[in-house]
Amino acid sequence: MTPQGTIIAIGGNEQKEFKRVDEKYHSDFGEGSILQNIISHAGGNSARIEVITSASDIPEAVGDRYTKTFKGLGAQI
Repeated sequence: MTPQGTIIAIGGNEQKEFKRVDEKYHSDFGEGSILQNIISHAGGNSARIEVITSASDIPEAVGDRYTKTFKGLGAQI
């Protein structure tokens, strides 16, 4: 079996907040952000994103925040 998909390592202090406006979520960090680029690279809003928080001292909190943000941007988690 050949693995499929792409691993994209991100981290640090990129902004991960979004807000709800007119029944849709809009990111505060705008078009071209690293998280939006990951979704686009993975196939758009039908993209399946897996969050792995291996380099964090608080993996559950970080994972929850990334999951919420990617979902808010339209990705499948």
